[in-house]
Amino acid sequence: MRKIIIAMLIALVPAMAFAGVFDIAYGVNIEQSQPVGTYAEGFKWGSFETGYEMRTRIWIFGIDSVTKIVSTAVDSSMDPTAFVAKTDLGLGLSFGIGNLLRIGLGINTQPYQFAIDGSTATLKGFGNYTSDAAANFAADLLEQKFIYKATVDFNLGDMLLGLTYKMPSDFSCSSFAGSFDWSQLIPQFANGTIGLSLLYSFF
Repeated sequence: MRKIIIAMLIALVPAMAFAGVFDIAYGVNIEQSQPVGTYAEGFKWGSFETGYEMRTRIWIFGIDSVTKIVSTAVDSSMDPTAFVAKTDLGLGLSFGIGNLLRIGLGINTQPYQFAIDGSTATLKGFGNYTSDAAANFAADLLEQKFIYKATVDFNLGDMLLGLTYKMPSDFSCSSFAGSFDWSQLIPQFANGTIGLSLLYSFF
């Protein structure tokens, strides 16, 4: 076991050398709103959501967030013209291959949603749309199932062209409270979604 750990640490050295120290990138994102498995009977061009993506990276460690504005009211109490913003948060590792390519793995939260109805913004939570979503944020977060994420980024000078594949799972922090099942950790590959990002790197 010790030899395996030492070998992994040695393998990380060149990746960290090419990683750079600090980076912030911001740009646009487009992602499927339906899993790839639903396209078995034909591809649907309209099943995409667009938004904005921000990434922060220190060496190989990264934090990212994607915010999408969806022009769909989420419940009957809202005006039909209301907008819904959905924001997720991700943590991960990414490794540089030369100066042209980066590959990464990480986990994301379920999107946190809030409604913009006229001049009023209302927290809607993680999909349960409760009126006390703000007060229950921490408890709701523990119940959310993790989303695995694999990324491939192409370095185009100051621009990054990124390809993302997100896969849901049945695992959440609350899984430890009951009888833990290791199968909950398995990604649901067929239920994944593909995303594409174009980001400007500030450093």
